[in-house]
Amino acid sequence: MEAALNSVDKVCVSSVLEDCIDQLIILGKTIPASLYTDPFSAKVVQDDIAAIFEEQERLLALDSGSGGDPKKNVKRDIKATTQLVRKGIMQNPLANDNMKKIQQDRTHVETVLSDCLEEILRTGTFEGLTDSVVTEQVAKAKVAEVIEREDDCKQRVKTLQKQIVEINRLREKELEERSEMIAHLKDQIQELKAKTQMEAKFVKKSCTLSVTEQQKMNQMSEQDLEKEIQELNKKIAEESRCNYLIEEFLRNHTMKLSGLQEEWNQKSDTEVARKRHELDTLKMNRSQVLEAYSKLIHKFQEYEAVIEDEKRRQDAIKRKKLENARQLASVIKIATWWRRTMERLKIGPFKKKKGKKGKGKGKGKGKGKGKKGKKK
Repeated sequence: MEAALNSVDKVCVSSVLEDCIDQLIILGKTIPASLYTDPFSAKVVQDDIAAIFEEQERLLALDSGSGGDPKKNVKRDIKATTQLVRKGIMQNPLANDNMKKIQQDRTHVETVLSDCLEEILRTGTFEGLTDSVVTEQVAKAKVAEVIEREDDCKQRVKTLQKQIVEINRLREKELEERSEMIAHLKDQIQELKAKTQMEAKFVKKSCTLSVTEQQKMNQMSEQDLEKEIQELNKKIAEESRCNYLIEEFLRNHTMKLSGLQEEWNQKSDTEVARKRHELDTLKMNRSQVLEAYSKLIHKFQEYEAVIEDEKRRQDAIKRKKLENARQLASVIKIATWWRRTMERLKIGPFKKKKGKKGKGKGKGKGKGKGKKGKKK
């Protein structure tokens, strides 16, 4: 717990804070709407902001030379975090977002200073200001953690996208291989059909020649030819049955591959929809994180303004002490000079006293004593 301010410090701090609050109120009332259309307003605002930041840097440099301040770490953090805000404002100080940000910062600074003034007048401490700094540091840590999680999610999405591309490539390759297999099997079927037709023609010709020969041989080999005809018929039936089975097998296999293709297409569509939903969720979280980050920057600017006011008050006290010391030295010098002048001119308390008539001896004695005193 911080020590309470004494009465003199309480009065000084409260007067400075009241002055700051009045200036902030006046600033909020005096920002004109025509500032956005004035061709020279950009230069004016940039010059004012540059002067403010130069004064801030000068005060920070003076404060860094003095030791024993327990709030130096907080000041350094605020200085480091306000550099980015300074760059953004210096690039385009008249943008709508920057003007809104300035108004919000002014309002927040006014609120914080009013609360701090009430606390100082009531208890003589400013613990609320320190608690606000600690709260902002915790919020900053949370924002950094959210940003880190967002980067991890982005990396994961990229990895999953690469995996999806690889799976699609493998699926396309597999479909191409299956298409080639189907074409090869169709070629084999055509070859078997041609072979069967050629064999049938050959059998028919052989049968015709055999019958002619058998007729010439007076039915000598009629039985053998009948057996041969039966055997050939069995082969034709076997070939037909094999052809039918092959066609049935290829038809079933083609239907199975078509079902697998439809299943993979459904899985691909489902996975793409899920990834799009995750991407939308990440975009929404990103907007929330950016909004929290902008609020954090506003609070840092408010703390910077409080520190700047405190430094101005310290400088005013130092200048007042130096002026009092110079005035005291001047008064002493003037009093010494005036005393010496009065003594030299014998005026005022150093004026010679006139003696009475008839007391010449007394005067002589007095003069002698005076001369002796002067010699001494």
